[in-house]
Amino acid sequence: MHNGARNLVQLVYSPSSSRSISSFGFGIKNEQDSISQDSITIIVPAGTDVTKIAPIFTTTGSFVTVNSIQQTQDTSDLNNQHDFTGQVIYEVHAANGSTRDYYVNVQRLFNYMLNNNTKKYKGFTLIELIVVMSVFLFIIGAAIGIFIAVVQNQKQVLSEQELLNQISYTQEYMSKALRVAEADSVKTDPGGNCLIYEGTDGTPLGSNNLGYIYLLTRHDISTGFFRGIKFINSSAKDACQEFFLDADGVLKEIKNGAAAVSLTPSDLQINYVRFFR
Repeated sequence: MHNGARNLVQLVYSPSSSRSISSFGFGIKNEQDSISQDSITIIVPAGTDVTKIAPIFTTTGSFVTVNSIQQTQDTSDLNNQHDFTGQVIYEVHAANGSTRDYYVNVQRLFNYMLNNNTKKYKGFTLIELIVVMSVFLFIIGAAIGIFIAVVQNQKQVLSEQELLNQISYTQEYMSKALRVAEADSVKTDPGGNCLIYEGTDGTPLGSNNLGYIYLLTRHDISTGFFRGIKFINSSAKDACQEFFLDADGVLKEIKNGAAAVSLTPSDLQINYVRFFR
């Protein structure tokens, strides 16, 4: 007789505690399903009847109940059909007896968009509107003030630039004319009426100054300086020409005894012009 040793093998079975829902839906075209922790949200197209409908789901638990009634995948079974116009609680039972509740909310597309818009776009109180309008008006007022200041400054700059251009032109015009001045002679001044001294009333004093190129005119007794200069301009057919500062503060010229012509604008007041011997 052979006596052999016996090995005892003991199998220990521990029931699973898994109790989750991994998918949940109705199989409706264009529906949107989402599971977040213990919350399930189903968005169905507008017009879908959700008062008596059964879902299709998968679970890791042993079975699922709603109001203590076990749920199956048979969508035609009335026990599996529920009114989803309100929240429905699905209870998942694990093999070890533990449970987990899932809160199912079904919304039709139009209502879902309306609810979300209502949450996102809340109204404003009267005080908030007043504050916003005040800030807006302040910003607009400041912007307008800055714009007006910039425009005025720009206008002033352009005006000053225009005056500088006019002064520069006048200086260049006078310099060019004076550079081509000729000496007084019988040829350049046959009548001998250009370079002669004149009284305050314009009457000639003495004879002409033959051989002279320039004649200072319009003597200012208060300063002792001359405010004008007369010469014969060879580039203007030996015209007898005079530049002078008039009493109104405008620089003018006279050619061959004609009326005085302004060289600078009336809004530009020149305080003095001095010609030296």
